[in-house]
Amino acid sequence: MHPDYPPHRLRKKLFASNLKQQVCEVCGYNEPRVTDGKLPLVLAFKDGDRGNHLLENLEIICYNCFLYYYLVKR
Repeated sequence: MHPDYPPHRLRKKLFASNLKQQVCEVCGYNEPRVTDGKLPLVLAFKDGDRGNHLLENLEIICYNCFLYYYLVKR
């Protein structure tokens, strides 16, 4: 995937092609929101480089895990 490809579109493409499941890869969270039925999951880049779109660098996680592992622990 091109490094300038937007992460929000990349996340949708990973789900549509079944390369990633719609579940948090850290804690297993997969409950949709009551208000809109969407899963509150984000695409995280393990090495912090948003241009590195290698599959092993991409991680689907919930907001709680994102805040803890990518903002608090760094």
